[in-house]
Amino acid sequence: MSLSEKINEIISKNEEVYWNNEFQIQLHMSKKYLLAFKTAAIIESGEFDETFPPPTHIVADLGADKIDNHDMFIKDFFEVITKLSKGLTMSNGNFD
Repeated sequence: MSLSEKINEIISKNEEVYWNNEFQIQLHMSKKYLLAFKTAAIIESGEFDETFPPPTHIVADLGADKIDNHDMFIKDFFEVITKLSKGLTMSNGNFD
């Protein structure tokens, strides 16, 4: 299963949490995987804006080759989803 498929599987099982927090998740994940987010943004729109990174599921597809450790990316993403599911909140891509 590709990285994109694995991320989309996590999203499909946690749709409400993901879609309600998508932007905060993008900010959080882009801090850890900046090159992948930059690459995906440039492929998708021709430019990268660190204040508005592309969605994580797009990065898992278009920027996958810039992520050295796919398992860690999945683990980090799932950890964010889990914390949000437990009621934690985020601002500026960080947990409050």
